Amino acid sequence: MESFKKNLQKIEQPLQFAARDDFKNLSHIKDLGKAMTGIIALQINAIPSAAQNRFKPPLGNLLTLFSDYDAQDSAGKKTKIIEAIKILERLIDAIDVFDSHKPLSPLREEQINERILDLKTSAEKLSVPVQYLKGVGPKMAARFQAKKISTVEDLLYFLPRTYEDRREIRRINKLETGRIQTIIAVVVLSEFRYYGRKRILEVTVSDNTGNLTVKWFKGRTSYLTGIFKKGVRAIFTGPVTPNYAGKTMIHPEYEILEEDDDENLLNFKRIVPVYSETEGLHQKYIRKVMYGALDQYSRYIASPIPAEICRKRNLLNIHEAMLTVHFPGHDEQIEPFIDARSESHRRLIYDEFFFFQLGMAVKKSGRILDKGISFHLEGRLLDRFYASLHFTLTAAQQRVIAEIQKDLQSSTSMNRLLQGDVGSGKTLVAMAAMITVCENACQAALMAPTEILARQHYITLSAWAEPIGLRVVLLTGSMTNAARNEILAQIASGQADIIIGTHTLIQESVDFKKLGLAVIDEQHRFGVMQRALLRSKGIHADVLVMTATPIPRTLAMTVYG
Repeated sequence: MESFKKNLQKIEQPLQFAARDDFKNLSHIKDLGKAMTGIIALQINAIPSAAQNRFKPPLGNLLTLFSDYDAQDSAGKKTKIIEAIKILERLIDAIDVFDSHKPLSPLREEQINERILDLKTSAEKLSVPVQYLKGVGPKMAARFQAKKISTVEDLLYFLPRTYEDRREIRRINKLETGRIQTIIAVVVLSEFRYYGRKRILEVTVSDNTGNLTVKWFKGRTSYLTGIFKKGVRAIFTGPVTPNYAGKTMIHPEYEILEEDDDENLLNFKRIVPVYSETEGLHQKYIRKVMYGALDQYSRYIASPIPAEICRKRNLLNIHEAMLTVHFPGHDEQIEPFIDARSESHRRLIYDEFFFFQLGMAVKKSGRILDKGISFHLEGRLLDRFYASLHFTLTAAQQRVIAEIQKDLQSSTSMNRLLQGDVGSGKTLVAMAAMITVCENACQAALMAPTEILARQHYITLSAWAEPIGLRVVLLTGSMTNAARNEILAQIASGQADIIIGTHTLIQESVDFKKLGLAVIDEQHRFGVMQRALLRSKGIHADVLVMTATPIPRTLAMTVYG
């Protein structure tokens, strides 16, 4: 691209000569339009293939501009020369961006397949602590740790929370209201102003073409006053709105600039990633570290998803997706990146869901589940229970009971969600499961979110259990010590078949003789930690969660256990 840049500069030279000293040389230059169209046409054909999409359209505009140049009067020629110089300056700047740093080139598919053969090396490289990255060290690594970033892999998957389009920095006097735009300006004044009781931080900034008011209504306003001192130079990105004094930005994204920041093409003249910050980790630093990590380690990112699936789903290769999700190409549309709908995001999201679904499928198949109890389905007590009822079970109840009994018969632990409207008979279905468990010399526990609900269940289940010879007990936090100790003794000895209570059932003081089934009622928080408590007692009980209206947390129980 360097030779292409030099050719554009040569095109610009006669135009600068013509415009010098208020166009005093213009009348001496003959057939400029004819000469320029010929030179520009040659340059269009000389654009490198990788840069065609970026540079061909503006050169085409330049060619059109000079197609009728020689027929213009003096004023028309001046206008065209001024416009042509602007186009050429933007093109030359764009070449700098195109060539900035060495390109982070995605690997070819065959290279990826070769790398996947050595997943051990890949894992070793990605598990390198971040403190060993260039520019990090122990002190900054501790700050990354605050963001739960310990390894290179953690860092690479620390995706931007949004993006800013800094391909075009606007002058304040050229800002258009109603659009998100970026400016570079110097702080002129920073002060708190009161509107009634509401305190607002107003920062007036200028870029010599005009002033703009930047406002913060909430947040760390006292901290911001310490940053935006008079004379501080900063970049602001946000929606521009009109106000009585001109134009304003409210709660924009901002970065304080140093003297040499204009030349840092990681932060300018491109779509810039914006990361979640923490104290001591600022955007420019994160970008610099991220760029270095991508350059050195992104080649080791492996996704064993078969190439056939990637082609079928039209997915980017994982390496290209990782590069562009952090540093989008110059010709990308910014909106899909902001909304996490870009092809790069799509690939990373697909990977996450693919392996999650694969893991759940493996888990469901019983390959990695905790070994549970395989219950025999003799059904004698269950038949007596059905006979004692004054109604017939619905087809849906019979179907669900059969599904649960199939799980109980399996040698792997059950983790099932039972959903049904209020009054649909969920408790009866759960009772059938508990009877099956008790008939196998095990205990069943029902946990309710409140003591009131626990007592209601105790009354209902006692009426069903006693006629078939099962003992139901109630354990709550409000019991006297004597009553509580008596119930605990019955649970430990196995005299209690069905135990009903609240979260007290999984406290350390409760010692089950042999718990086979835990029934959790209505959105009770029973997840990974609670299952771990049961395991710590050597219990691998089946779990049945009942709900009428499954909230996200309840659904998560079925996903994560």
